[in-house]
Amino acid sequence: MQLKNKELWDNVWKKKKYITDYQLRFYEYLAKIRDNNLNSNSKVLEVGCGSGGGLEVFKKFECYGLDISNESLKVCKEKGIKTINCDARAIEFNDNIFDFTYSSGLVEHFNPSDRKKIIHEMIRVTKPNGLVLVIIPNKFCLWYRIYKSVFTLLKKWKYGFEDNLSYFDLKKDLPNNVKILKKVGIQIIIPFATDEKEMLKIGIRKKLIILDKLFPLKHLIGYGTGFLLIKLKPSINK
Repeated sequence: MQLKNKELWDNVWKKKKYITDYQLRFYEYLAKIRDNNLNSNSKVLEVGCGSGGGLEVFKKFECYGLDISNESLKVCKEKGIKTINCDARAIEFNDNIFDFTYSSGLVEHFNPSDRKKIIHEMIRVTKPNGLVLVIIPNKFCLWYRIYKSVFTLLKKWKYGFEDNLSYFDLKKDLPNNVKILKKVGIQIIIPFATDEKEMLKIGIRKKLIILDKLFPLKHLIGYGTGFLLIKLKPSINK
């Protein structure tokens, strides 16, 4: 089963009002990559760019947002982000273009073979020694599984097909031309905001991020799980 319905995602981005707790933490992690791993000439691509909030972190760089949702691309364009409307399984860029390519909450919406294609495409368009970040919802995160089960039962789940995956499931799709630099885990505590509802103001929620330090092994039990990869230089045959 694979993601086909553009209207589903148009509806999601039309209704988005708030920055979620996960997004707060994810944007903070992206800022660390920006400050520690990229230079001023870097090119950045987000595959499945959504509202463009992540790409705003890289606004001083040349960055692109890729999505199939017209509403998503509209929102990104309003933020001054360059956009491309294409299938993530066949990214319309040449090889070795980007210094940093990433996705969050994308590949779990595809079947295993398509999921693998997307990850390989992200790696293909990334330069040797460039970075690739892939994050998915974690099937071992208790509140995520409860939230998804309840809303599916009530027929209010709005994100379409979403496979239940872990860090180890995702790792199986990696080719041999990359190396895992870091295991990544994002968010442990119960969320206080969704796309459409905010239970605590963003200022308070930012302060609560400090509590995440109490939880080790976030890639195993946090809401978001994945890895930061480096694309290896091709070997030279003598």
